[in-house]
Amino acid sequence: MRQIVQWTSGLILALGVSGSPLLAQQHGHQQMMMPRVPADQLAEARALQSPLPSSPDIIEKGKAIYEGKGTCVNCHGVSGRGDGPGAATLNPPPRVFRSHGFWRHRSEGEIFWV
Repeated sequence: MRQIVQWTSGLILALGVSGSPLLAQQHGHQQMMMPRVPADQLAEARALQSPLPSSPDIIEKGKAIYEGKGTCVNCHGVSGRGDGPGAATLNPPPRVFRSHGFWRHRSEGEIFWV
C-alpha cells in the first residue's frame, strides 16, 4: 500500500511539474489576447486608421520614438520580445510584439491607443 501511495504521489508531482510550463504558456497567450483598450472605448479605437504612409522614413521616426522618448524599449526590449530591462517587474508582462498572434488580433487604432 505504501508503495502505491509513493508511486501515485510521484506521478502527481511529475504531472504537476510538467504541466507548469504549459499553464504559463497558456496564461501568456491569454494575456496577449486580452485588449488593453477599455471595453467602452474599444470600438472607437478599432476604427482608427494611421494617417501616416508606410515608408522607411516613417518607420525610422517610429523606431526613434520607441527607443527614445516613448520609453517603449524599457519594457518591450529592442527587438519587441518583451525582454527589456524593466520587463521582469511588470504584471502583466509586456506584450511580445514579435508574436504573429498579437498582430493578427490588433488593429492600428488599438496599437495607437496604447
